[in-house]
Amino acid sequence: MTTIIFETELKVRSYELDSFGHVNNANFLNYLEAARGDFLEKYGLSFDNFNEWKSWPVLASIKLDYHYPAFFADLLNIRVILKKMGKSSIIFDYEVLNQNEKMIITAETTLVFVNEKGKPMAIPTQYKDLFKES
Repeated sequence: MTTIIFETELKVRSYELDSFGHVNNANFLNYLEAARGDFLEKYGLSFDNFNEWKSWPVLASIKLDYHYPAFFADLLNIRVILKKMGKSSIIFDYEVLNQNEKMIITAETTLVFVNEKGKPMAIPTQYKDLFKES
C-alpha cells in the first residue's frame, strides 16, 4: 500500500473558541473526525457500508501535538495521511495548517475494526481493496 494523502478544509467558527480567543483544544478532535468523514466520502464510503459489513472502525487511541493556536475565521487545511493498515487496525496521521501554512497541530489516530459484539476483527476486504491501487 502506498501512502495516501487526502486534504480538506474548514473555517473556524466563533463557538469553537475558548476564553483565550483561540480554538479550544478539544475541538481539534472534532476537526479530525470531520476530516476522516470527508476522507471516507471521497472513497465512496458511508456508515451504511460499515453496517452492511457488520464491521465498524472505532477510535482506539489518539495523540495530538499542539504547535500554534488557531483563531476565529482561520481557514484550516487538514491533511489526512493513511499511514498503515494492519490486520484489524488502521493508523492515520494528520497535519492541520492555517491559511498562512503555519502548522497548528499534528496528530495520529489508531482505529480498530470491531464486530457487533465490540470485539476486534479483520478489516473488511472491501475496505482494504479501496486503497490497494491508490
